[in-house]
Amino acid sequence: MPKTGKAPAAIVQHPLAPVYVRDDSSSDEEPGPRVPAAQRKSTREAAYLDKDEVLAAALSIGEPTRLPSVMTEEVRAQWQDWHATVPTSLEQIPIERRATTTFAMPMKCRPAGAVLLVAPQQRKQVELMAYRNAGKGAAHVSKGEVQRHAQAQLSSVLVPADVPVGSSVAVKNAALADGATDELVVGEGTPFIVGDVVDFELQGKDVGGSEERAVVSRVLLHYRMPYAGEAPSNDPTKPWFAACLCRQKYNKSHERWIACKELRAKAVGSTSHAMETNAYVDWLPADRIFETQLEFNSGQTLKAETKRRLCQSDVAWKSKLGLAEAAHTKLVKPTSSGKRRRAS
Repeated sequence: MPKTGKAPAAIVQHPLAPVYVRDDSSSDEEPGPRVPAAQRKSTREAAYLDKDEVLAAALSIGEPTRLPSVMTEEVRAQWQDWHATVPTSLEQIPIERRATTTFAMPMKCRPAGAVLLVAPQQRKQVELMAYRNAGKGAAHVSKGEVQRHAQAQLSSVLVPADVPVGSSVAVKNAALADGATDELVVGEGTPFIVGDVVDFELQGKDVGGSEERAVVSRVLLHYRMPYAGEAPSNDPTKPWFAACLCRQKYNKSHERWIACKELRAKAVGSTSHAMETNAYVDWLPADRIFETQLEFNSGQTLKAETKRRLCQSDVAWKSKLGLAEAAHTKLVKPTSSGKRRRAS
């Protein structure tokens, strides 16, 4: 046993001693030869930002083939300002500011909840054709009627050429639409109201200053009523005559009648009272007129063509104007029963 404090003697193997090889895999676990680490670069390349490429990519969003409404002129200007101020590498920023300096890019799309641009208000969509067929036959609507109704809907304003003085127009009966039929007297319960144009006012002249193309704002009408003989009626197939305040057929002699003068004195606030006439007249907005230049027969009944034009506003008026039966009437040829034999 070696003495304490001294290193053990080295074991010397005889050169002729056999060498034994271990039959195990412990040699595989031994680490391979140590490879020296690669030499680190003394200096790193500075981070580089190709802001020209970024600007070109951002502005390409607003091309006509992509999203021209997103990349507005204001947004493009923000990107130009960003391109002018942002550095291309860290070397251009002082060391003490590198940790806190930020260079946020402008937006490339609208933020969440942003108000979108509202398109200008479009023309109100209207129904050009209405079919109300209850299974009693085909809807009798000609191509000419459809075209005319479409033009009437698109031209929603009236010009002086549409309502010349002396012509007759049709106005919607507002009392029937509102259901206030209790206040109507006989002669005012027709599906529509007819009146002769006495005068009209213009809303303003066009750019050229021509009154022919100016818009009509309101029209002064002398009302007509259908009469069954001398009494007023609600039947629109009867003759239509200009009415007096007393609801009788108007003529100049009514201006001298005491009863008509008393009615005018009581009608304070009416147009007839303001104009000091016993004729049944009133100013109406032009937008209440739905048919112009009505035509009458010699007996002052509405012509068939005028009736058909009026029914384009409401097909339910066909029966009231006597057109529904004519539209569905079929001509039946009478058949002969042959000769009768004499009784033998």
